[in-house]
Amino acid sequence: MKEQGFTLVEILVAVTITGIVLVSVFSLLQRSFQLWDTVGANNHWEQNFRVLETELKRDLHNLFVSPLAKENLFEGSSQKLEFYKLNNNGKMTKITYYFDDYNNKFTKKISYPKQDKKARTIEFFSQMKIKRVEFQFYDREAEYLKSYWSQQEIKKEVIEERGPEQLKKFLPQAVKLEIELEKVNLPPLVIENFIGREYGGE
Repeated sequence: MKEQGFTLVEILVAVTITGIVLVSVFSLLQRSFQLWDTVGANNHWEQNFRVLETELKRDLHNLFVSPLAKENLFEGSSQKLEFYKLNNNGKMTKITYYFDDYNNKFTKKISYPKQDKKARTIEFFSQMKIKRVEFQFYDREAEYLKSYWSQQEIKKEVIEERGPEQLKKFLPQAVKLEIELEKVNLPPLVIENFIGREYGGE
């Protein structure tokens, strides 16, 4: 009995079917990996966003101000915010939020003036491309958002207008933070400053 092999047509049909199946499998795997990456990226920015919101809100709500202290500080620009706050133990810490555009880093730095402790940092959105970071500061008297805030400048203006005996210091009523990531549009953070009004003594 003579053995009969596959014909050329049968081989071509088999190869074609196998190719179609492999392409379908690879496409499915690729979509699965893309979905996995998207879910992972979303989880990453959501976690970072929640941590940032908690940290910034807690820091601003514990802002240190006193007419009796020289360490009054609140300086802000579009990419940096710096102020003092009080810890639960009554110790003062210096808080700095800043965006390093060159190195693509948005960081919170905690330093301890007059204390024998090393400064520490927290980095936000470390695994994502940050396109833009912008702080803004709400001036209650002018009723608009400023792109910078300098306590020293305001102090000088108040002295010129009211005289040193009527010196009052001011803080913004709220701080707004906008962050734009490469693939994600984050909602703006607006945090009210509970002492964003006149403080200090005459």
